Amino acid sequence: MRALERKLLRDVRRLALQAVAIAVLVACAVAMFVGSVATWRALARSQARYYETHRFAQVFAEARRVPEPVRQRLAVLPGVATLETRAIGAATVTVPGSDEPATARVLSLPPGGARLNVPYVRAGRTLAPLDPQPAWFEWKPKAPGIVRVYCNIHPQMSAFVLVRDNPYWTRPAADGSFAIGDVPAGDWVIKAWHERSGEAAQPVSVGAEGAVEASLRLDGSRFKRAPHKNKFGKDYETGEKY
Repeated sequence: MRALERKLLRDVRRLALQAVAIAVLVACAVAMFVGSVATWRALARSQARYYETHRFAQVFAEARRVPEPVRQRLAVLPGVATLETRAIGAATVTVPGSDEPATARVLSLPPGGARLNVPYVRAGRTLAPLDPQPAWFEWKPKAPGIVRVYCNIHPQMSAFVLVRDNPYWTRPAADGSFAIGDVPAGDWVIKAWHERSGEAAQPVSVGAEGAVEASLRLDGSRFKRAPHKNKFGKDYETGEKY
């Protein structure tokens, strides 16, 4: 072995750690690329399935006082497969048991039913054309407790419905104070709940005068978002579980 070759071997041994580090870096880059491609494909499949199931439109446009012939001219434009026009308006809905009304967005349905943006009705019945009877969309829980509502596409989108079996409830003010009125005399248990802390409870005795003070503490410092299924009870295809 010549002196130049021996020197080359010595230099390679000295650079072994650098070579290993470069190899690990390249491997990480390849793994990130493969993971990104897999995530992108899962999102594409989820989007395609959602568009197919609910016939979700790809283009939205709003206008005021558009005559009907405009719809006919838009429908024959190149690249337009299906076109629907709807009337849109804002509304205020009174929710039983809530101190404040809820805002809503009212959309009309085309004759014969929607071909795009098909409404998803979990329970109740849908509207029929020229139906004079109102349509009620309701879901009755089996028992009091927490009802968790999840999106079927975005795992970070969720809501919680607190179902009670009595009318004595309230929401605290910004400073944490609260008051529950018209509570009959007797022994009760006051309960407070929050998504990040869970439930806290305290027994109280309400006298004939109806005034009693109570204090509850909710600690959300140990909150950790737990994995969950989508609203259909299936795993999210994006791989996100929270």
